[in-house]
Amino acid sequence: MRFLTDSAADYEWDQLEQSNIDFVPVRVYFGEEEFPLQDKDFKARFYEKMRTEKAFPHTSQPSPQDYLPFFEDVKEKGESLIAVLLSSALSGTYQSALLAKDMVDYDNIHIVDSRSVSVGIQILVDKAQRMHKNGESAKKIAHELSFLLKRIRVLAIIDNLDNLYRGGRLSRMQVNIGKLAHLKPIIMLSPQGKIEVQGRYMGRNKADTTLLNLLEEDGFDPEYGLNFVYAENRDNCDRMIEKAKDRFGEETIKGVTHIGPTIGAHVGFRAYGIFYVVHE
Repeated sequence: MRFLTDSAADYEWDQLEQSNIDFVPVRVYFGEEEFPLQDKDFKARFYEKMRTEKAFPHTSQPSPQDYLPFFEDVKEKGESLIAVLLSSALSGTYQSALLAKDMVDYDNIHIVDSRSVSVGIQILVDKAQRMHKNGESAKKIAHELSFLLKRIRVLAIIDNLDNLYRGGRLSRMQVNIGKLAHLKPIIMLSPQGKIEVQGRYMGRNKADTTLLNLLEEDGFDPEYGLNFVYAENRDNCDRMIEKAKDRFGEETIKGVTHIGPTIGAHVGFRAYGIFYVVHE
């Protein structure tokens, strides 16, 4: 069985190599220049370039042709494939994959709309690989993922409002007021996988406390624990981790992931947050 995702999953290169996961890039551009995603330091280099480059980064979804080599190879070898992709509410990545599957005309390709980003995608891929090791079929795995993805949540704090403005999420007046009042938005994903602003809070400490309160109200499945993410600088994330340890226990911390260019282009510098899975 083969596994495929896209660069919005925020895997490190060594994770992809060790886990035998293929990926299709969601391309990132500064102006007309494509930013390369094919080396181990690409995340750090992206944020360095975003600080110095005049052009604002933007992303471009994969085309159906980007998926064809993977799908045709799977068909030729008579294998099965699970593809877990960036939320269809945020990108046409999923739709491109569906078109490519129609072009290949092979039933044993299963394409999952994660309705999520970053570690939310990783949670689904990891679940798929565990089920495969237990002997489950691709059809059964895709069916199970369709239920699990509805339980995945993310709460994140945006430290820099400029990217939300450039992405059309906030007006320039809201950004200026937010900066003067030191407002920190908490964002989340809707059940359909759309970005929503949960609220705006005065100062980082207030935002941190509110985020942890929201997490506690939701509750989370200890099997999946708390999965932290950060954009450029890890300091804010590390402070949040210590607060989470005090409240929920050190054993609940499952991992920390550096947000890559595909998501970083939209959330900007110093964003940080938590992915978790609510109880059934």
